[in-house]
Amino acid sequence: RNPKRGSMEDDVLDDLLEAKMRLKAKDATIKHLLEENQAQSDEISRLNELIASRALAQRGKEIKVAALAERKKDQDFEHLQQAFGRQTSLLFESEKQQDALKRQLVTLKKDLDEKTKQLRSQQRQITAIRKQQQQQQQQ
Repeated sequence: RNPKRGSMEDDVLDDLLEAKMRLKAKDATIKHLLEENQAQSDEISRLNELIASRALAQRGKEIKVAALAERKKDQDFEHLQQAFGRQTSLLFESEKQQDALKRQLVTLKKDLDEKTKQLRSQQRQITAIRKQQQQQQQQ
């Protein structure tokens, strides 16, 4: 502790440091979610390309393709659609979480700004009190 500062100042500074650490943790979480989001977007793009290529290949096939082979392709296509649905759902959920974290970050930043404002006000008050004490001691 700095002997020139009061314990209230130290407590406020500790609170500010703690809020800053929470902001950094939230920021890291948001970055992680953005990376996950990008990976999921890439997977969705890959699945879209695969679905599109399968659809084109399926259209180009001749009618003579055996019923068993067609059934297998339909199952594969259905699995891809289900995977696409899951990825889309995960992406939507990730975006919702990201939005919530962004809102929390804004709130934390506002809190930090308010605490900083309070600390500055307290520091001005302390400075005024010290000046007053010095003037009283000089008299």
